[in-house]
Amino acid sequence: MILWVTLFLHGIVCAEAVNGLLGGLVDVDRNRVGDALNYAIMYHNRESNDTNISSMAELVSAKKQVVSGIVFHFTVKMAKTSCRKRISNEQCDAQDPAEAQTYECKFKVWEHPWINREPEVQQVCENH
Repeated sequence: MILWVTLFLHGIVCAEAVNGLLGGLVDVDRNRVGDALNYAIMYHNRESNDTNISSMAELVSAKKQVVSGIVFHFTVKMAKTSCRKRISNEQCDAQDPAEAQTYECKFKVWEHPWINREPEVQQVCENH
C-alpha cells in the first residue's frame, strides 16, 4: 500500500514539474479550478458576518503551486447577492452590476488529495 501511495505521489510531482518549477506559481486554466474556487467562495460566505450571500463577479487571476499538495491562489472580485443566508432554494443573483459594490478577495486553497479532509483556506478581503 505504501508503495502505491509513493508511486502515485511521485507521478503527481513529476507531472507537475513538467508544467512549471516545483514550488513555483504557475497560471491555471480557469476552466479547471472549479472545485477549489467554489470551495473558497463557500468558505467565504460561511465565515463572513454578512447577512447576505456573496458571489463571484469576476475571476481576476488563478494560479497554482505544487508543494506538499496543491495550493491554488485566486484573486476574485466578489459582489453581494439579494439572497439572505440560511434561506434555501433561493435564486441568488448578484445585484445589478451598476449598483453592486464589489470587493476583492485573495484566497489560498491548499488541497491534499491523499488525505481525506477538507482543503485549508486562507482569505484576505479588501473593502469588505
